[in-house]
Amino acid sequence: MEQKILKKEVELNEDIEASVNKYDLTVKGPKGEVVKRLADKNITLNVDGNKIIVTAPKLTKKYKKVVNTFIAHIKNMIQGASEGFTYKLKICSGHFPMNVALNENLFSVKNLFGERLKYKIRVSAQ
Repeated sequence: MEQKILKKEVELNEDIEASVNKYDLTVKGPKGEVVKRLADKNITLNVDGNKIIVTAPKLTKKYKKVVNTFIAHIKNMIQGASEGFTYKLKICSGHFPMNVALNENLFSVKNLFGERLKYKIRVSAQ
């Protein structure tokens, strides 16, 4: 018999809590809270105990793609809430030698693409 409804589940870890408010999925863990809007009027998200259930009304290629994308986003949210995320910036200059400096919470770039302007960006480290 052919399956008419596409339904996939994602298991949650013991230390992870999830909640759904219409299209907004919130995942809370020891490293923080991640909120993401997973909006599609035909796809529903439900939290049942330690599982997040993603359901689509039909078993078509389009719905499979969207459901699998939602599953990938949910897994990344769970990983971010449980392990955290660190972004490492690598600075490479090609033709023009640029100068980069970090002073407390001020990131400054000089001689970017040979320009005379100084670019300053406020950053916060956690």
